[in-house]
Amino acid sequence: MPKMKIIVALVSFMTCAIAYASDAIFQGYMMTSGKPLFVISTDPGKTSGWLNVGQTFEGFLIFGFDGKSETLTLDKDGRRQILPLANGRTAAAGGMSASSPSKPIVILVSNGEQISVGNDAGMIDALKIKFATIAAIAPQPKVTLRPPSGSTIDSLKLVMDAAREAGIKRFDISMP
Repeated sequence: MPKMKIIVALVSFMTCAIAYASDAIFQGYMMTSGKPLFVISTDPGKTSGWLNVGQTFEGFLIFGFDGKSETLTLDKDGRRQILPLANGRTAAAGGMSASSPSKPIVILVSNGEQISVGNDAGMIDALKIKFATIAAIAPQPKVTLRPPSGSTIDSLKLVMDAAREAGIKRFDISMP
């Protein structure tokens, strides 16, 4: 009987640990007038939109940001997590898969805004909303995409397609 209680306790603990392990993913950030905005997601298809420090999404409080290391500090249930941009995870056919952290695609807007996008498809919905706002500005500012060395054409194409779909007519690509 004591072995059964230990097994039940262990299974219960593992279930809680697995539930907590479904952490947020730091999808990207934007610097606008010196104030950073962030996008996080929790599951494929659950993306926050642009958030400030102090706002919450799915129980995760955005606690702080370090622009130098491009890390976001989140708090959930009193536990702090420091996430690198895109958390080194990319969308795959069977769900999410781990990989080494990737450098972001940097999007420069001629009105002074800068957006850094991790290599994760979950960021695209928030990016489309931002691109639609940029497309509505008259005259439309130029958008420059600066992919990191070693980035794939697919990730760059995903961002370019989102820009075109939102109505961005002028953009350049600045290769490293």
